[in-house]
Amino acid sequence: MITEKVEKVLREKRAIWRYSGKEGEPHAILTSGYHSDGYINLGYALQDPEVRIFFAQNLRWHLGVVVDLMEINFIVAPSFGAIPLAQVLSDRLGIPFGFTEKIESTQRWTGRFYLPENSNVLIVEDAITTGKSVHQVIEAMKETMARTSSKFLTLNDKILVVCVIARRFPLDFSIVALAHLKFNEYEASKCPLCKKGSQPLPPKKFWNLFQKYI
Repeated sequence: MITEKVEKVLREKRAIWRYSGKEGEPHAILTSGYHSDGYINLGYALQDPEVRIFFAQNLRWHLGVVVDLMEINFIVAPSFGAIPLAQVLSDRLGIPFGFTEKIESTQRWTGRFYLPENSNVLIVEDAITTGKSVHQVIEAMKETMARTSSKFLTLNDKILVVCVIARRFPLDFSIVALAHLKFNEYEASKCPLCKKGSQPLPPKKFWNLFQKYI
């Protein structure tokens, strides 16, 4: 049910695209290099404060089902897309938050924020595709967390990550997601959409074009 509600919000905000095969329609090339017949521009939806509140409230509820919310002392998010969501969830939980910064395509903990001693740290992401940003956050935080005797919040003995959308579920951390939206992904050399004559384009950069086919 929540997946349907999330997808409804994304459709209303024109933040989700699925390939329909219309004449001249492009398809998405992802940061991983794979091509896809669908894309979610979650940042486009998160511009709306009501959408941020809707997602944060639902994340809070789903999170409370699996962990004791009182155990969370700090929220950390990767730059840049997850920051607005993490801030609203931080407000709802009444706990501090901070974010890593993207420097030369890698998430880094720059010391901009103070991590209290013995914190239980929750990672908040907006959308998980490959899990690359989450892995970078974990690596970026390790030194500071060791120094402050802090630890990541875990579920089933794996680092817990909460997000709105999960396209994949990496096996090395636990994910609580509001929606699991699937799309087909293809190696560039084997992409059937390319063979049909559809042009692969980075969707965020050309979102105005993709919106014409929503």
